[in-house]
Amino acid sequence: MIDSGGRPDQPAGWWERASLRVRVVLVGLALALVGGVVGAVQIWGDDDGTPSATSAGYVVPATADDLERLVADHVAQFGTSRSYGVSLQAALSVVRAPVDEGSGRYQEWRPTREGGFEAGGEVRDAGEYREFDLADVDLAALDANLDAAWEGLRVPDPTYATLVVERARDSDQPRVTIHVHNDFEEYGYLVTDLAGTVLETRVFDPEAS
Repeated sequence: MIDSGGRPDQPAGWWERASLRVRVVLVGLALALVGGVVGAVQIWGDDDGTPSATSAGYVVPATADDLERLVADHVAQFGTSRSYGVSLQAALSVVRAPVDEGSGRYQEWRPTREGGFEAGGEVRDAGEYREFDLADVDLAALDANLDAAWEGLRVPDPTYATLVVERARDSDQPRVTIHVHNDFEEYGYLVTDLAGTVLETRVFDPEAS
């Protein structure tokens, strides 16, 4: 495992030496402490001993196809593409589905491997989020922006992307945020509107990391 300073020759830490059963138990305890937004995850060791994590159905790297399937599942289960936000971030993958359209309340749900969603939290007031329509996301533009972010954000040796679509209460429109990461916890991000127009970029800067 590479440490935060990017030194690959460090000796293996206790996590790498721990058994699969120990890692599963420890991760389960950590997720329980974090709370409802984090779903059950499946943990396993890669060939090199590095632990990996996946949410049930929608996994990093997030793609336009992942979002398209998620929206279809959302409509099938909840009868609407209206949403208070979607996050495709592996173990943090979650959707905020309106309880009743126009009521200003939502419930968090986690994607499942079989398709559809399982409840992941209690009904909440909309609070910092505003409702919008996931069907308004231009999937072709999203796909192009994901490709552009992978190269254009200049993250060294990128390994995965995450995708968040939401509308903050103080925002004039919903926003799509694409983060590109590598194994050294270095990243850059790209923010667009639902049509794919770029609103903000943060190219990776090695001097600021």
